[in-house]
Amino acid sequence: GIISKTDSKRLNDALSQILHTMDKCGLVNQKGYNILIQFLALKIYDEKNNSNNLKYYINPDEAAYKQLTEDTLQDFLKRIEQIRAKAKTQYKKILNENYFDNKNENQVKVAIEIVRQFQNYSFTNSERNNLYQLVFYRFASQFSKADNAQFVTPLQIIDFIVDIINP
Repeated sequence: GIISKTDSKRLNDALSQILHTMDKCGLVNQKGYNILIQFLALKIYDEKNNSNNLKYYINPDEAAYKQLTEDTLQDFLKRIEQIRAKAKTQYKKILNENYFDNKNENQVKVAIEIVRQFQNYSFTNSERNNLYQLVFYRFASQFSKADNAQFVTPLQIIDFIVDIINP
């Protein structure tokens, strides 16, 4: 299926929210971008492999944590880690190094926002070119501005993620 104009606007709004959170948390940089790409890969893996029982979600109780050690937040972080453990075998290049530190509050805030924004969106049912354009060009331009007009993510990684979505 093709991303409709409504979906396109929704995805753009989601990306704006994610960037806003990354900015507030000081993660509009290579580290933040790597986390975003890894969390997108986890989302796609979950859609492709757990379609009847998706694990890539965050509920309001989990998102409303006060401390990183709270059980509800830990449930979310364990779910993400379970997806990562399985996805790592399929997406070795992207998930080989874990950029996400679940003990770093700013990174946890960004992870929650990425999951919250993407959880109700299906990337595997999206048209390859639209997804490429909406997600990666949007973020590449944000990060190129942030890092003195140098692209921070090799195009091969972008192509690889697009291939994961719609081989």
